[in-house]
Amino acid sequence: MTLPRPSVLALGLALLALVLPALTRAVALVDGSFLAIKDCPAWDSKLEQTNPGTVFLAPGKVYPVAEVDFPEAPTAYRLRIEAANPKYRWVSADCGEYPPKSDPAEIIAKYIESKAVKVELNCPAPPPKPDACRTCGPSDSFVLALNWQPGLCQADAKKSVDRPECSAADPGAFHARNFTFRELRPVRAKCKKQVGFCGAVDREPKQLADYPPVELSEQARQDLLRIMPLAASDSGLERQAWHRYGTCTGLPEEAYFKAAGDLVQQFNGSGLAEFMAAHLNQRIKREDFFKEVERIFGADARKRITLDCSADAKVLTGVNVSLAGEAGPGADLRRLLKKGPRAWVAGNCGSRIVIAAVGQDSPPTDAAPADDAEAKAAKKRARDKQKAKEKKAKAAKPKSKSNGAKSRGDDSNDTAPVIF
Repeated sequence: MTLPRPSVLALGLALLALVLPALTRAVALVDGSFLAIKDCPAWDSKLEQTNPGTVFLAPGKVYPVAEVDFPEAPTAYRLRIEAANPKYRWVSADCGEYPPKSDPAEIIAKYIESKAVKVELNCPAPPPKPDACRTCGPSDSFVLALNWQPGLCQADAKKSVDRPECSAADPGAFHARNFTFRELRPVRAKCKKQVGFCGAVDREPKQLADYPPVELSEQARQDLLRIMPLAASDSGLERQAWHRYGTCTGLPEEAYFKAAGDLVQQFNGSGLAEFMAAHLNQRIKREDFFKEVERIFGADARKRITLDCSADAKVLTGVNVSLAGEAGPGADLRRLLKKGPRAWVAGNCGSRIVIAAVGQDSPPTDAAPADDAEAKAAKKRARDKQKAKEKKAKAAKPKSKSNGAKSRGDDSNDTAPVIF
């Protein structure tokens, strides 16, 4: 049966009335905060679920919210993640709370507890006369050694030309905006020298690639490549980390690198990766870095962290974190740092350090020191207070007509573009 033309038109309008509200409600700009409760991936495209830089939420961290897909029944939120590139990322609604309801400290504790794995130390029988510094077993403490990869590339530009992590100028790559793993070194108080070479390899070979390969499952290797991009260039550094230091811990190979990955994730997720991303290609005061460390980890944290720099002491290349001797898979970085001994190796950085950026050829600019920023903020508050007083006094006077346009207090263009 053929419907009369008016009936067809009415049916079309009725369908449009049903569909149009859903389309208009698909994405809405919102304000507020999102408390992460899971380490979910953060997508730059919700539909394609692409994740440049392999960005994950840090459980217990609060993120600014820019958009929601369906306000009445949200399935995803678009957050601003400072350490990511691009910064605006979509995450599933079940990855956190909007608005936050839980205590972030409790979220962190539960997350770390869920990641904790009880691993029995598996050391071979010691020789008749063991060397305490070359024998597998418990350690008094550990040093988590991290690289700032752009700084390493800049500090040794000639050798870094052919390395993929240096030649690929992708500002969204994980190693471009996060600290990466170098090694987890065991420390024993009775050893005047470093603990090392507790397995079949008893000395440093001529080339790092001459170390025996590290036996890892495919998933464990992919996880390692994320936190240690140098492993992708056949540098042999992952082999050195295991055979020189990992064999002394008593942890199996995968457990050793899993413990390292958990600690690296917590270090970056603490807010330090965001601090670094905010100062890319800038020259900052070394003291400002340590102020951020103390803000995040507490007043004594700087005593357990040292910085590595280039030969001229100008470019930051790495960080060393002194931890208590319980650094297994799922260990709590904050607790280990608080209980850890003071750093026994001095840093070599000057009073001002450059935070190198991937693919950046222009000279670094000087960042405003934290003290200067606070002083500027105080001056701004004083100016705003004075303006408010003048405005109040002016309002008390008789109003005069004016055709001038009123100025807006907010910037209507300072919103994230809608991206699906």
